[in-house]
Amino acid sequence: MAIFNSIEEQLFAIGDDIINYTNEDKAFYAEAMINIITKAVKMIQSGLTPIQPKPVLPKTKKPKKDRFAEIQARLDRLELENMQLRAENAQLKAEIVQLKVRLSKYEQV
Repeated sequence: MAIFNSIEEQLFAIGDDIINYTNEDKAFYAEAMINIITKAVKMIQSGLTPIQPKPVLPKTKKPKKDRFAEIQARLDRLELENMQLRAENAQLKAEIVQLKVRLSKYEQV
């Protein structure tokens, strides 16, 4: 029974939304279904069992403490970057003032 469950699952996965497909897509997926069935029949005839799909394990969530630590670390990095950008901005503003002063000296001449 497990063999057919696997095959059924594969066929249903392919055929779920087949109603919405174009005729060309329907032909492609019909061919895929035929291939799955053909492979399964050949495996059964040769005495092999079709490979069962591995169960998908649910994703484990990180503990909230780790998530909080990640967020805090990111916040610290962003605050540091913000301070660096502010310092760079202040430097650029000072350069602008110096350049304006130099320009005004040349305009006076």
